[in-house]
Amino acid sequence: MNTQAQDPEDISRFLVDNAELIRGIFDGMLERRVFIALSIPHEEGSQFMSMLSSIEGRAITFDLPADPALTGQVLRHGKLNASAQDGGVQVQFRLSEIQRSEYDGRACFTCALPADLYRIQRRNAYRVPVPVHDEVTCDVVFSDHGGKPVTRRLRVFDLSISGLTLLMPLDIPELPIDTALSVCTLRLPDTEPVDVQLIVRNSFALPTRNDNIRRRVGCEFVELPGSAENRLQRYIFEIERKLRSKSKL
Repeated sequence: MNTQAQDPEDISRFLVDNAELIRGIFDGMLERRVFIALSIPHEEGSQFMSMLSSIEGRAITFDLPADPALTGQVLRHGKLNASAQDGGVQVQFRLSEIQRSEYDGRACFTCALPADLYRIQRRNAYRVPVPVHDEVTCDVVFSDHGGKPVTRRLRVFDLSISGLTLLMPLDIPELPIDTALSVCTLRLPDTEPVDVQLIVRNSFALPTRNDNIRRRVGCEFVELPGSAENRLQRYIFEIERKLRSKSKL
């Protein structure tokens, strides 16, 4: 896995080691026919491009390289480093115990899903809209006009691994860019509340249907814990799955 250019302390927050999340990532790559760059560790000239052919249980199959000699190298070594770009997100992982098999009448490689991977998603990564019926909210602590802390439960408009957008009512003063919101609680459906820290990155007024004005405030997560990221990623996968299902109707 090519992570040498990354600060180990920085890249560790992108680690995914939940089996359900890993299966969801691979299901998405299979459905979208994502190209995967593969290479034998420490072997120059061993790179080739492939795609997933199938996922059955915990086993995956993927296409052989065009060069039969390279196929032999892979089978002898039994391991591959892998990297893919999926929807603007870099996915890095390792494959081991690779064997030759068949799928749909053609030769291919097969191995087990990796036990972990890195899903490297930067601040400008895509966000998914939150379904209205989910009522995802975030408790944010503000100071009132007398300087007293007041907690408000705000609706979340969209979110990603890197941040979220809050809908601000009229009675909340406009927050300057780079304002730190250090005591926040994100509430997702069917899971425990998640404590998060936010920094305001953008803010703009939005007219609504009844002519009231609300402000959308885009915020970035600060040092999101791995456990919180796993819960968030699981919810994002569920939204994406529902959106894909609707698009097929």
